Order: sequence, then structure tokens, then C-alpha cells
Amino acid sequence: MPGIRRYPHIRRAPLMALTAATVSAIMIAGPITVADDGDDAEAPDSYARPYNEARDAVPVDDTAAPLTSLLADDNHNFFLNNSWEGGNADIEFTYGKPTDHPVVGDWDGDGVDTVGVRRDQHFYLRNTNSGGNRDIWLMFGHRDDEFLIGDWDGDSIDTVGARRGHEFFLRNSLTSGDPDVTFKYGRTDDDVFVGDWDGDGVDTLAVRRGHTFFVKNEISGGIADHEFKYGRDGDEIQVGDWDGDGQDTFAVRRGIEWHIRNDFESGPAQTVIKYGREQDSAIVGDWDGDATDTPGVHRKPVEPDPPEEPEEPEPPKEPPLPRQVPVMVYGTLRTGQPAHHVVQGRFNLNVLSRAGLLELWVTDHPYPSYPVWPWAVPGKTGLTGEMLFFPQETYTAEVRRMDDWEGYTPGGDPNKMNYIRQKERTAHDKNAWVYVATPWRESYAKNYGTKVISGDITRF
Repeated sequence: MPGIRRYPHIRRAPLMALTAATVSAIMIAGPITVADDGDDAEAPDSYARPYNEARDAVPVDDTAAPLTSLLADDNHNFFLNNSWEGGNADIEFTYGKPTDHPVVGDWDGDGVDTVGVRRDQHFYLRNTNSGGNRDIWLMFGHRDDEFLIGDWDGDSIDTVGARRGHEFFLRNSLTSGDPDVTFKYGRTDDDVFVGDWDGDGVDTLAVRRGHTFFVKNEISGGIADHEFKYGRDGDEIQVGDWDGDGQDTFAVRRGIEWHIRNDFESGPAQTVIKYGREQDSAIVGDWDGDATDTPGVHRKPVEPDPPEEPEEPEPPKEPPLPRQVPVMVYGTLRTGQPAHHVVQGRFNLNVLSRAGLLELWVTDHPYPSYPVWPWAVPGKTGLTGEMLFFPQETYTAEVRRMDDWEGYTPGGDPNKMNYIRQKERTAHDKNAWVYVATPWRESYAKNYGTKVISGDITRF
């Protein structure tokens, strides 16, 4: 998009602080070389791959704490500059928790980059560079994925992606759900970066091996469009449009020195500046919508050492869950739902959990006293429910009673039942009985029902 750039900046280093001075140091990089011919010589390549999302999803805290209250007013954690000339930050504010990971993107397509934070696979995004509650929340991928931010479809809005090894999963909207694009590129130990390398308004990938960069102008596997050497092995890399020409290029950060190039050539840095503190986490973005990327930092507060206190005994650990296989209820039997009276007072422990390999669908219910008819079906988005543990002496009778309520007969014909009872692994690393829709009911739910993206009936 000529004149409007957004800067996803994957793998941004720890952020930086707020004084800059131009210095004369330069960085020499070696000549351009081709990719090596090692045992991974066939990479990059590309093919679609099923995506197993939220394998270890947990109940979601979907509100980012208002950040103006987390730190003292003189100890903000985001500092953004609108130029490379140093001085005090143009924008200072606090957002998120000290343990959050900062992300940067243009979330609303207005040409201005703003910040967000990530907690595991949960994203809390702001449309202004200020403290406050999140404007956008979504969940994507697995908590141990490497996450990417970019405009994958050229619609001027940055969205999320995930990387596992050399597999990539990209989503084109800021909502929870399955990826829109999957492919393979590079090798599992490559460093990956995101940018608009050719100025066409679409962000694509580049990988680094040692200090050799392989830049690709399409979201696909295949041969790189550019190869060059720059910097040293292990340098921290930042990505941005430093000169406002619509194309992202690379910068090397060593300590507080930034070595910037505006092209994909080897050779000395074209600009070298000092900026921030070495322990800062660096971020880059177009904070004022002038089509040029400038620096920012995310700085964790320095907590004073607490006074020494006498050691206290550790608090008692929570008792382990009972060994029995609980029954997970996820629909009208849950606390506060219209059929909860069926189980109320009959269990002695209720634990909220999540089954990662199921998803929740709802259809209209034939009885007006029930707002919807819930169906657990195999899927990738996860299902939230309550694990009910019954007294051991009544356990067998209670499970049979639940079977009767759900119309399930062990060993019966699935074509004549709505549900079958089967064991599913939960986020508590424990199996639980779940009443899952029979195949014909699964087809019915998907043809005539609605998928609950959160997997939680109380958030539908």
C-alpha cells in the first residue's frame, strides 16, 4: 500500500529506551552467497497441513488489566519515538503485565502501528498507543508456538501467525479460529522475520542462517527471491521501513547500537545510531502514520530488592484431584444453566477444565425452557466444562443416572442415540467422561447449528 506501511516485526528484541546519538561506527558484511547444500537442501518447500489448535488451551482471562494502575506514573513500560534523532520519548504509557510479550501491528487499518501484548496464545491488542483495556482479544495456536505478526492478505490490517519448526499457520482476521493459510518454508533452526520486502502491501517471510538472509516475496515455499549476508551470527535483527520507501529492510542491534540498511545488499551499514538501554526489549513501528518506522522500547520495571525476612514455611499444596474419572458437563448441566438441578448436591467436587480436542456446537432446543441444545464434537478449538467428582460409594450409580439423562446406553446403537460417553483428556492432564455427539448428531449440529468459538456455553 503506497504511503501506508505497517510493521509486524517478528522476533523483535528486548525493547529500547530514549536517547539516540549518531555515531560513525560501521558494520561490514561478507559477500552474497547461495544457500548451502546440506541435508536440508530441499527446504524451503510447501504443502498444506492440518492444524491442531489449542492442544493445551486453558480457561481464558480475556481482559487485559488497565495498565495505568500496574506501575507508578514515572515508571511506564512503553516508550515510543517518532524519529531517529533521540531525546525523550514522544509517547509513554503502561499496558499489560510485566511478564507479557509485546507485539506491534496496525490492528484497525488506519496506517498507525499500535501495541498489544501476548500471554501464551492469547493476544490483547490496543488501537491506540495508550493504557486501558484491550480493544481486541483473540486466541490462536499453541502456547509454545513462535508467533508472527503481519498483513498476510494486503487488506491493511495486521493479523497473527504461528510457526512450528518450518511449518507456518497464518490467519487473516483478528479472531480466534483455524488458520487460513498453512505451508512449509525454510528449516526448523532458521531465524524467521516478517516484512513487506517488495512494497506490494503484503507481508511475507525471510529466514536467516548464520548471517545469510533468504528473502521471499510470496507466502509459499520455494526458492528465495533475495540472498545476502549481513551482520554476524547471533546478531539481534529488527525489521522496518527506515526511509519511507514502502519496503521493509533489516537492521542489526548490538547492545544499544543499531546498524541499518535500506536495501538487500551486503556491505557497511548506511546508518548507525545508539538508542535505549541494553536490557530493553526493542520494538519498531510507524507510531505517527508518516510511513516511516521508528524505534520504541518495552521496559520491564526494576523492582527494588525486598527487605530480608525470616523464612516462612511453604503454604500447603492443593490436594491432588481424586483418582476417579469425573464426568465433564459442558452445556445445560453446568452451574447456572437450566438443567443444573439434575446434578446439584450430588457431587462433592467441581473443577473447571477444558478438553482440547473437542469443540462446542449448539442448535435450537425443542423445549422452550432450554435456550439451546449443546453438542460436543471432535475439533480443534477446545471445549470448556466442569469436571464433577462424585462420592465413591455413589459413583457408579451417578454415572448410570447421567447416562439415563443423556439417553446413552453402553454398547447401544449410535444411530439411535444422541450422545456416546467417551474419555477425553483435559487441561488438568486427567481423563474425564464426556457425552460426545453421535455421528448423525454431529452432522446435524454442523448443518443446522452454530459453532461456539470460545468453546464455553457461558460465553455464547
